[in-house]
Amino acid sequence: MVSEADKQRVISRIRSEELSTLVMRLVEVESPSGNEKNIGDYLYSWLDQEGFSPRRVGMLPGRFNVAGVMKGKGDGYRLLFNAHMDTAPERSIRSGQPVRRAGWIEGDRLYGHAVMNDKGPMACFMLAAKAIKDSSVSLLGDLVLTMVCGEIGRNPIEEIVPPESVGREVGARWLVTHGPNAHVDFALVAEATGGGCAWVECGEAGFKVTIRTERSVYLPHFERPESLEKSLNAVVRATPYIRAFESWAQNVYEKRWRYESAGGTVVPKCGIAAVRGGDPAGGGGTPDECEIYLRFFTPPNIDPVWIERELLSLGESTGVPAEVEMYSFSRGHEGRNVEPLVHAIAKAHKEVFGTSPNPVRPDIASMWRDVNVFNEVGIPSVTYGPGASMGMYAERGTVFVTVDELVAYAKSYALIALDLCNQERRTGANLR
Repeated sequence: MVSEADKQRVISRIRSEELSTLVMRLVEVESPSGNEKNIGDYLYSWLDQEGFSPRRVGMLPGRFNVAGVMKGKGDGYRLLFNAHMDTAPERSIRSGQPVRRAGWIEGDRLYGHAVMNDKGPMACFMLAAKAIKDSSVSLLGDLVLTMVCGEIGRNPIEEIVPPESVGREVGARWLVTHGPNAHVDFALVAEATGGGCAWVECGEAGFKVTIRTERSVYLPHFERPESLEKSLNAVVRATPYIRAFESWAQNVYEKRWRYESAGGTVVPKCGIAAVRGGDPAGGGGTPDECEIYLRFFTPPNIDPVWIERELLSLGESTGVPAEVEMYSFSRGHEGRNVEPLVHAIAKAHKEVFGTSPNPVRPDIASMWRDVNVFNEVGIPSVTYGPGASMGMYAERGTVFVTVDELVAYAKSYALIALDLCNQERRTGANLR
């Protein structure tokens, strides 16, 4: 057990000025997904300077993960804190407008998408670990800090091919396979959850639906039929299919595959990611092929073959025959044997905030996060962190979090590590 005096000695070292400075420094080093080298180098240097024996663990020279460790002095639980280094792409999916990745401070608020996704939570556990180390409070088990690339990844499709398109395969998935310190008992993925704990997350799937016409028609000879599904313009012919898909997505998919568990409620969403058809510089012929790219967030219990069959059935029901091809699938997972970590989080949260952690919102459990990777390989993992997810706390076209809130979560992370890493590990036991 850690004494109250030791706890206070640790959390008193977590100071708002140092934390906000670190967050802003991390944000200033831009790291859009696919270009994480500079932030990786900075984090490596920080871990080295603070005595965490860092390593670069990567598939590609310019895209590596960073891992540091504070070795325990006995046989306690080994805890890993994880956050991702990469930030949103240049253009926003929501608005099509350029994303302002840089952050800034106004009063007690830190603004910027990168602050919340995911450099603010990352800075919280970095300073939590530093406070433990600097206070000379011993841990029985190892405390591992990992910063990974490629969490905001792209799926290879058509001309979008590796290595530029490589996403999560180079990040947490590579780390847990090749990282020397990634063999741990528990992993806490530090992401914005609004103070909730989630240990279930959606997977993802990508499907391409192709709709063809019998031939292309030179526009001067084009005659519009009575029904869209008979059009010799493939983009027009796709219209009834798209309308049917939108209705099915809301009234069938979301309701049929709602997934409720103690680790969170999943309300899976799906939508059109892109549509291609025709040649904008062409000679005036109608497009004879239209490709619709669909992105699915998938609950842990789904069989993607069911989705494929449903998409084929939509074509039959609308009179628009469609070819369906799945081009990516990453299964969602629900963590098992997470109770010691969940208990440590709840205890620390109450010590800092005076209340139990909030119930996690469905949208938090209905996305893809690196917690999936750890749970997939059998490391009990929970995501828990400050602020709200993207789209919440919105102001000035971005998101914000207060410095005090980040400081509070840094203290919570420190207390979690002090608690869990000082619990004796059952030697030789299969914890999972």
